[in-house]
Amino acid sequence: MAHHPTRVRRWILWCLLCLFAVAAAGLTYAVASGWFANDVRPADEPEPVQALAPAAPVVEQTTTASPPPALVATGSRIGERAPDFSLRSLGGEVFSLAQFRGRVVILDFWASWCGPCRATMPTLHALWQDVASRGVVLVGISLDRSESAAATYLAANNYEDMVALWESLAAAQSVASLYGVRAIPRTVVIDRNGVVRFNGHPATLGRAALEPIL
Repeated sequence: MAHHPTRVRRWILWCLLCLFAVAAAGLTYAVASGWFANDVRPADEPEPVQALAPAAPVVEQTTTASPPPALVATGSRIGERAPDFSLRSLGGEVFSLAQFRGRVVILDFWASWCGPCRATMPTLHALWQDVASRGVVLVGISLDRSESAAATYLAANNYEDMVALWESLAAAQSVASLYGVRAIPRTVVIDRNGVVRFNGHPATLGRAALEPIL
């Protein structure tokens, strides 16, 4: 028996309304659930370590107070507890960061082939000499390809009074990676409690920035 045309039209209209209601409900749920949100990479997600290259000066921050080391995470960011490491010096002695606890450490990543490093080293070395008597030590980790290249540069420029570390290029790069160093020069200031108080280009580390840490 044939259906009446009016009933058929009503049945079709009813089906379309049901489909529309279901689609609208599904779309509303998807938007509310964030299905269409952009895939944003967290700002603090670490990037892959890149080859070291000369870095441009970037103004960094310093802190004016050091939290108890036991209450902070280990890392290279300001306010974090500086990661410990051990490296052999150019003189053959093994140094670790832990042995400088109780002193302020100016930790500098550099290389003799790095033009910006050679440009900032005189100022950084002079700054350290100015405050060395107040319990400050300058530790330089060379990223030179050979020990002789680092030693020759330091001797030629009368920088042999600093603690110069170079065990191997791989070992130096390992410490640089530990501190998140992707370009040099890079200077990290660690206070007497082992907490990072400055992390940036040495050109931005002046006496005014260093004084509150001493």
